[in-house]
Amino acid sequence: MDEEQHKAMPKGESLKMVINRVAPYWNEEVVESLKSLKKSGNSTTLLYTAHEHVLRGMVKYLTGIDNEQVLSLRIPNAAPFIFEFD
Repeated sequence: MDEEQHKAMPKGESLKMVINRVAPYWNEEVVESLKSLKKSGNSTTLLYTAHEHVLRGMVKYLTGIDNEQVLSLRIPNAAPFIFEFD
């Protein structure tokens, strides 16, 4: 990789980029799996683990909190957030 290519690389990932990346996976894979389990009569618990920034994006996506609220959201290590879905 030359210096110009290196300079053109992103320096990080914004929260919007995180949500745009993980929301389709959540909807297409995780939600569909949960629906399938529910239809079959199986109850299940899902453990979703990720980096703090990704978890913050998922909380924003799932709850709809605004940008100001999400900036103050702190997700401590090993502290569960529990979401229940119908």
